[in-house]
Amino acid sequence: MTEEDAGRTDCPPWCSQDHREDVPGDPEPHSVEGLWVPVTLLRRVRTASQWALDMTAAELIVGVAQPVESPEPWLTVVEAENASVGLELSIGSARRLVRAMTAQLASL
Repeated sequence: MTEEDAGRTDCPPWCSQDHREDVPGDPEPHSVEGLWVPVTLLRRVRTASQWALDMTAAELIVGVAQPVESPEPWLTVVEAENASVGLELSIGSARRLVRAMTAQLASL
């Protein structure tokens, strides 16, 4: 957050976005710098005659964003190479997902 943003009452304290009102277009959402996580993704790929499994190295970006029209922040998880692939979860949903993933991992 810049010093100018710090004085704004509509900018949450966790926001690290440099809001610039002189830039035309849609206002930038409140957001934090995303965390990059290296992962291996398992994809099912259709070949000419069957489905095949493809393990691919990738990076996910985990972040928090709050569009200006939203009353609350959202947890985002997107592929670094294809930001249109991912999830945008409410904070409550993200917490439930973390608990479910933790329980599944504990059973391994």
